[in-house]
Order: sequence, then structure tokens, then C-alpha cells
Amino acid sequence: MKNKGLFGFSTLEIMIYLAMTTVVISSTSFLLIQFVRIQIRMQVITQVEEQGWQIMHLITQNLRNADSVNATPAGGQTPSLTLDMADSALDPMSFHISGGTFRIKEGGGSPIPLSTANVLPSNLSFRNLAEDNDTPGVVQVSFTLTYNNTSGRPEYNYSKTFYGSAAVRKVF
Repeated sequence: MKNKGLFGFSTLEIMIYLAMTTVVISSTSFLLIQFVRIQIRMQVITQVEEQGWQIMHLITQNLRNADSVNATPAGGQTPSLTLDMADSALDPMSFHISGGTFRIKEGGGSPIPLSTANVLPSNLSFRNLAEDNDTPGVVQVSFTLTYNNTSGRPEYNYSKTFYGSAAVRKVF
């Protein structure tokens, strides 16, 4: 005789429900972790890209506005750049890497950091593309920025080399 008044779950049904719940929670957790990693990766890339383009823009803008370039002779290459500026408060202006940061020095002032501690600059190179020493100066700029990965996690690994060039515009 069957007892029609009792309802419940059998042990097999409970195990099936637990297995299904575990699969759903595991899948959701995996997707959430992947989403967070992608978000971190995008923040790292954005930080390196923004700082790189801002630094390159600042260098090329000041190169164009300089009176002259105090660099290596035509065809030479150097890890720093010094510009003669018309404004005496800015003269001379120099760009270099020091203490793990990209820096600008204007006139007699203290060096100003252009990059943050999260981004490490390297391989800074200024190449004088002028054909002779009498031309105003065409300078090719290149540098590499690398995200400072102190955690060792792979989503924090990102490095990019930036290239640019500018010519001094002499106004007579």
C-alpha cells in the first residue's frame, strides 16, 4: 500500500540538484574571474597607452616650438634631448629618464615626472635626422613603456614602444 500523503526528495534527486547547482556556480565563478582579468588587462593597457601618447605629444610639441635642438651631430643618437626655447623660463628644456620615471626639466627648475610609478620607461632614444649640422633639426623619438607588474600576475604584463618625429619650426 502506497502512502499518498508524504512528499519529499529521494537521495538521488538531492544529489542531482546539488550537482546541477555546483556546475552553475562553478561556471558563473569562472566567467566572473575571466571578466575581472579582462577588465584589469584593459586598465593596464589604457594606462600605458595614455601615458605614452601624452609623453610623445609633449615631446613633439616642444620640439616643433623650440628655437634649436642641442643634440648629437646630424645622424647621431642620444638617450636625452635638450632644446633651446624662446621663453627664458623654459630655456633650456630637457627630456630624460631618471629614477625609473620619464622627466622633463624646464629652465632652472626641478625635473618634473611625466610618468607614474605604475609605468616604467626604458630605451629612450632621440635621433637627429638632419642631413647636416646647419639645418634646424628633425628628431626621431622612441621609447618603451612597461607596466610595473609587482604582483607577477600575467594580466599585468604589458609593454609598448612608441615612435614619433618632429621638426623644429624656426620662425624668422
